[in-house]
Amino acid sequence: MRKIIYISLVSLLSACYYNADDLSEATQPNALTYNKDVKAIIERRCNNCHAINGTQKIELPFYSSFNKVKNEISGIQSRALNLMDMPESISFNGPLTQGEKDTLQLWINQGALE
Repeated sequence: MRKIIYISLVSLLSACYYNADDLSEATQPNALTYNKDVKAIIERRCNNCHAINGTQKIELPFYSSFNKVKNEISGIQSRALNLMDMPESISFNGPLTQGEKDTLQLWINQGALE
């Protein structure tokens, strides 16, 4: 009798398994979004130069909206997160903190949701 209960319990629990990767990013409970988590970082650290009224010396991509930021994800990934040369050392707002880098990377990894 104990074997039957044990086998039933194991079967029942194994039927409850799910893979979080099978869920869409938007349904994951802690998915980061641009508006909630990333926009403030972009405005604080990037828009000193990457804005229409920024102090850029050359034509830079503007980060004035979600779509413009999303279109530049590969550049953000490369310069701010991999090479870590953005924001430039002359930026008035200082470098990205490790927490800001982690947030940007996680947002990108989760699909860069708006």
